[in-house]
Amino acid sequence: MAFHILKHMKNDHLDAKSGRFRQFWARYRSQEHDEYVPPLQIVIAGREQWKTGQEVHRDQSDLFGVEFVAEGDVDFVQNGRTSRIGSGQTYLLHKGYAHTYRTGPAGFLSKYYVVIEGVLLESVLRATGLDTQDCVVPENPAAVETLFRDAIALMEHKPRGFAFELSAMAYRLLALLGRSAARRYPDSIRAAVEYIDKNLGSPLTTGEICGAVGLSQTHFNRLFRRHIGISAKQFYLRGKMAWASHLLAGTALSVKEIAAALGYDDPLYFSGQFKLHEGCSPRMYRKKHG
Repeated sequence: MAFHILKHMKNDHLDAKSGRFRQFWARYRSQEHDEYVPPLQIVIAGREQWKTGQEVHRDQSDLFGVEFVAEGDVDFVQNGRTSRIGSGQTYLLHKGYAHTYRTGPAGFLSKYYVVIEGVLLESVLRATGLDTQDCVVPENPAAVETLFRDAIALMEHKPRGFAFELSAMAYRLLALLGRSAARRYPDSIRAAVEYIDKNLGSPLTTGEICGAVGLSQTHFNRLFRRHIGISAKQFYLRGKMAWASHLLAGTALSVKEIAAALGYDDPLYFSGQFKLHEGCSPRMYRKKHG
């Protein structure tokens, strides 16, 4: 895995037109130095300075990354969607996507980056809504930049137990970005998302959500899909399955107990829903990730 990550980083930065390394980074999975393997963890952290004309292109990324622009700007294209990312903003490099990013009109770029891995990554991205985001403007850029700086310091010095600290930083970073992304939504959509999150353990209909936020079902469905990218029902089910994944990987609760916690009376029906979303049964998921 260490070789895979190093190869990925070398290929990326040799794609830059300068052909030279302009980065300060700490590498390799921390579990090589620590017995604890977290379900979500920063595995690479670094900082780079770019000049005019530098760029990176990937036909299909095999890692998930978050990059924070400290100074300058960057033109970012992901799956055909184009964004200009300025100082204090972040962009997300999604796994399996094609993307290109290059120095923007400012003519220079100073950026931090992290690569995050773990069995819970996809679930956390879905739960925070970041799985549909290309870029996020943080509410508190200074707090986000501090997380990147602290991650670099931990990866450099590798004190005992640092895998746990990097895991906490990964959760905090994604949570901060998820909250910042949600702030862009209308009040009614934010209220709907909060209502869904609070009721993942109960059977919930679209009509109940509409009643809670005071919108007609037709208007709510159109508004929710426009801002979130999927229907409220799909968002609700994603949240339930993300919670189920967390319980399966991180607890000793039985499948029946997890089904009950999520509001399913029938464990077999729950197992079928889980398999539709995750591609395997709850027992197989636990065997692989637990």
